[in-house]
Amino acid sequence: MIFKQNKIEDRGYKKKIKTITAILIFLIVIVTICMLAIFVIKMKPEIEINQLILSSDSDKIELEDIKQLNLWKKTLSKIKEDNKIIKINYDNYSIILNNENLKKENNIETSLRTEIQYDEWENTNVVEFDVSKIENINYIDQIEIENEKIFQGIEIIDIYGINKNTNQSEFIATKHLEEGNIIIVPNEEYKKYILVYIPITEISIEENPINLFQNESLKLKFKVKPDNATSKIVNIEYDETMLEITEDGSIIGLKEGESEIKLQAENNKVNKTIKVNTKVKTEGIEVASEKIELVEGESKNADAKILPETVSEKTLNYKSINEEIAKVDENGTIIAIKEGETTVVITSKAEPIQTREIFVTVRNKEDVQNSNLIANNNSIQKNYVRGVLIVNKNYSLPSNYNPGTNQEALQAFNDMKTAASKSGISLWIVSGFRSYQTQTSIYNRNVGLYGEETANTFSAKPGQSEHQTGLAFDINSTKWSFAETKEAQWLSEHCHEYGFIIRYPQGKQDITGYVYEPWHIRYVGKDLASKIKESGLCLEEYLGIN
Repeated sequence: MIFKQNKIEDRGYKKKIKTITAILIFLIVIVTICMLAIFVIKMKPEIEINQLILSSDSDKIELEDIKQLNLWKKTLSKIKEDNKIIKINYDNYSIILNNENLKKENNIETSLRTEIQYDEWENTNVVEFDVSKIENINYIDQIEIENEKIFQGIEIIDIYGINKNTNQSEFIATKHLEEGNIIIVPNEEYKKYILVYIPITEISIEENPINLFQNESLKLKFKVKPDNATSKIVNIEYDETMLEITEDGSIIGLKEGESEIKLQAENNKVNKTIKVNTKVKTEGIEVASEKIELVEGESKNADAKILPETVSEKTLNYKSINEEIAKVDENGTIIAIKEGETTVVITSKAEPIQTREIFVTVRNKEDVQNSNLIANNNSIQKNYVRGVLIVNKNYSLPSNYNPGTNQEALQAFNDMKTAASKSGISLWIVSGFRSYQTQTSIYNRNVGLYGEETANTFSAKPGQSEHQTGLAFDINSTKWSFAETKEAQWLSEHCHEYGFIIRYPQGKQDITGYVYEPWHIRYVGKDLASKIKESGLCLEEYLGIN
């Protein structure tokens, strides 16, 4: 009975073993099936990608949102042999892979984040493209970021790279968004790429207000901050009737008065206003004569004024170099003190650089009285031809002939000057009456500079200068360039109407003895001046003298 019971127990044990074994086998089968299912599911995208590449005849294959690209050996070979372009598209960017550097397993995990804050660009939203998880940056040929999906209201951005070693940002390039999507070619040095628009925060101006003269230019100078602002373009607004600003940033004053220039940074609200004061530039200082001779105790006004007449600040300052010889008051009245020579310097208050000098000779009172007696005798009667006082190389004046400026001639000039100004012509006297002594100094200086032969063609010897008569004036300039001016043309056409002739006309040097001087006019009276003008002759020809 005992034996039989043990046998029954043994059969029960074996049955349990079989049941457990069956369960284990079932579990193994289930697990295997699950693993196979998982493997198949996992491998499906890989299979599909490889089959897509192997079956495609296109040179460009686009894939979607892949972090890990596993390629079969034959797929890898086909890509390289056929030089296929593999492009992986993500939400708002894409990556083009580098065929030559691809392997069987390629980790290409990247991320693009917007509105990232960096201490370096405080309060500025940036776009960060992170490539730090890519095991080999050489897998990627280029990154293309679709700017229309990321940037709005911005036309230009800067691209920076975050250095792997220093963790510092380094400027790479500036990109104009209207040119298309942003292309980044990865570099092993950088773990991240930053796309940022850095606005102008300040505009600083070197000069405010700006003072300039009409028709003259001045460089507009300003700076923007920060130095690394993405766009340093500043829009400029101004009154075009008052100012002109050229492409190189030069301001030209067109009209006298006050105006403004408004500077506004592009794409932000930073602005600055510059005040501009435009003045009419002083062309010079006009004097009735640059030589004044006075007798001790006499006084005479310098008769000086600013040119042109449109200058707003007309104040002149006067100073005598030697006040023991002659003094000058604030109104320009020169007062002779004692015999000698001095110079009165006239400057513009508004523009001290503008100066004019009057040479003052003070003569002894008794000497002058004697001189006048001589001048009134018949010693110069030989110089009159048909009632006209002639002075040239054959008709000389004595050294004591000293009539000063002829007042009739001066009044005729002032009448002519007034008429010319109505036509936009500005005339002034640069040289009037000269004494025998003054002409001596001028002639000797010219001989020293140019030699006697050349000097004799344009500079009169003492006693042979028309300026000693007080009837001749040099107008505006004694430079040869004066002949090309509108003032010279007007003078040539109209001076006879006021009693003047161009004393040394062009082409008459063999007769007059002097080269063409378009600035030198001689008063002979209206009737005679008109007849000489109509004849086309010079004074010597008209009177029939040498």
